[in-house]
Amino acid sequence: MAKFSIFAVHKDNCYRYISILGIRFRVTRRAAKKQLTRITGTLTRMTPGQMERLIRFSQALSLKQINRDEIASKVENLNRSGVSGNSGTPRLVVSITSYPARMYDLHLCLYSLLTQTHKPDKVVLWLAEEQFPMREADVPRKVLALRDYGLEIRWCPDYRSHKKIIPSLRAFPQAAIVTADDDLFYPEDWLEKLWVSYQNAGCTGIHAHRCHRIRLKKDKVTPYQQWEKCIQEGSNSPLLFPTSGGGVLYAPGSLHSDVTDVQKAMALCPAADDVWQWGMGVLQGSCVQVVPEPVSDITYTNPMREARLNADGTLYSTNTSGGNDAQVDALLGVYPQIYNKLFSN
Repeated sequence: MAKFSIFAVHKDNCYRYISILGIRFRVTRRAAKKQLTRITGTLTRMTPGQMERLIRFSQALSLKQINRDEIASKVENLNRSGVSGNSGTPRLVVSITSYPARMYDLHLCLYSLLTQTHKPDKVVLWLAEEQFPMREADVPRKVLALRDYGLEIRWCPDYRSHKKIIPSLRAFPQAAIVTADDDLFYPEDWLEKLWVSYQNAGCTGIHAHRCHRIRLKKDKVTPYQQWEKCIQEGSNSPLLFPTSGGGVLYAPGSLHSDVTDVQKAMALCPAADDVWQWGMGVLQGSCVQVVPEPVSDITYTNPMREARLNADGTLYSTNTSGGNDAQVDALLGVYPQIYNKLFSN
């Protein structure tokens, strides 16, 4: 997330602009001194907790987000299927998971997956049996209603974020699987770009909208915070790290057979499905391709959650503050072949 100064004052011929934690307010030059004095006094009286919350609020406002009321209205008026309707073995499956604390606005994300210009054969939502003991009775009406337009709800054990892909790999071994995150809103050409990249590669490999480039130093992988983020192009390198939330298409057979070993996945990467899937792709020797004109500018359905202003929770803050590093180290410790591929690149 962006870093913000506490406040700054900018001038033009008629106005002063007072920026508070990145939020800009316009005041007349005559009133600026009084406003600045008032703001300064307010900030100095804030407790550390209040200041932290204000910073998070300003960060939330800076994130790209949807008009929730507008999209909610479109969800209510959805009148066409969001899947292909192809019979037989599915070729393209969008796979997503969620949990109870996020279900209240999940329909916003699901709507974006069901209104793509290229329709998938299936959109499957995996939910943990332990978290929804009453099954469909515990699922909000707005989510259940989307079954009329192609959504499938399936049940599995609680594999945490690994529910996003492992159950789909088992259920649809011959399909291309596309992962999505439950807190994002995807533009309508998001899936089409993945599919075209996949087709152009002869229906092989791993295709991603959003990849980071891992950096190496001497004989070590540098910390996650030092990786090159959101690269715009690249292919065929084990140093390319696809982020599953941005949208990743996995061709059949592109991941090592250990990918569905839930015990290993949970032991080595309990909170980082991205790390596990990246490692299994490297182990398999699969080519990673950043799709042409990638959708790397993430749009959130709930920016307040992303800024940790509510209790829904995110893995992002845990994994970017050192969690990813520990899980990468654990993975390389058990699979030294991945380490060797990184340094032979």
